[in-house]
Amino acid sequence: MVVSQRQNFEKMGMLALFLAIMLFSMVEITSKAIAARAYIDPFMMVFIRFFTTGVVLLAISLPGYLHSGRRLGWRDLGIFSLTGFIGITLSISLFHAAILMFENASSSAVVFSGNALFTIVLARFINRETWTWHKWVAVLLGMSGIGMFVFESGAPTLSAVYAILTMCVAACAFSLSICITKRVVAHYGPMLFMGCTSLIGSILTIPMVIIRRPENVMA
Repeated sequence: MVVSQRQNFEKMGMLALFLAIMLFSMVEITSKAIAARAYIDPFMMVFIRFFTTGVVLLAISLPGYLHSGRRLGWRDLGIFSLTGFIGITLSISLFHAAILMFENASSSAVVFSGNALFTIVLARFINRETWTWHKWVAVLLGMSGIGMFVFESGAPTLSAVYAILTMCVAACAFSLSICITKRVVAHYGPMLFMGCTSLIGSILTIPMVIIRRPENVMA
């Protein structure tokens, strides 16, 4: 009975992961469509996206969490601040910056998917996951594939190298936040955790939003 429940749980996890990947893949396409109409600073984009996300998710999840008798303390705030800064403020801001640097939305999406390769390495230290030879083969093949995007324009360009490096830093930070999240998310539930992380991560972008604001902010 326990094995059957575990198998069903894993199937639901794979389905959720597939849907998340499919939805996340729309971000690069949408960002390129927006950039064709108007330039929005990456930090401003992150603030708009995740402040809204945080408010909506907390409105849905926080009442039930509090109704169950649980409360949030300073330690929880520290966890949300850490994952919010690494996974939202740092990672997603660089992610949006790199999208603008790539010529194609598909290129930025594939390179960012390299976060799985960084996760394989980091999970060994943060989540005590074992390394196996097939994981290292996947890392080497993945890195080789990412390197091919220096030919995005048909020939190697310095701008493509900068775009790849920026996106790789974003992917690495995102991987770090994934590993940390894996350790703590079960205590809060995914919706509350993402709501708090998104809200705090977006608020931490405000200094950069102010510094880099255009003359006509509303435009």
